[in-house]
Amino acid sequence: MSELNLYRNAPIVTGSPALRQTAETAKSQSTSAVSSGTFQSVFSQALQKSEDTGGVAFSKHAAARMQQRSICLNADGLERLNRGVELARQKGLDDTLILMDKEAFVVSAQNKTVITAVDGNELTGNVFTNIDGTVVI
Repeated sequence: MSELNLYRNAPIVTGSPALRQTAETAKSQSTSAVSSGTFQSVFSQALQKSEDTGGVAFSKHAAARMQQRSICLNADGLERLNRGVELARQKGLDDTLILMDKEAFVVSAQNKTVITAVDGNELTGNVFTNIDGTVVI
């Protein structure tokens, strides 16, 4: 009986603690990320920049799919994706398919979050369900 009380009273902590970075450490990390040139570091830097400017965010699933499918977005591509999300938001859409060049992105427009990404090789014969609309950019 005492074992049950021990488990019942134990605190449960989930997630990871928020770490604050000073401007100096953040700058040194971003500089080292660019110099190393790995996909993960460059992608992380682009994510941070898009979050700082109020642009789209990428879910873990979307980031993994982009890396797996070798989908790379440059600054122009991110700007076009942001424009597509804004068009979807203006029309009142939430789960939106954004077609851009030979890539497709399923986006939660209200949350400004990319849910998944598909490259041109996998578009043929693919069926997208549970979307409110499509934006072609």
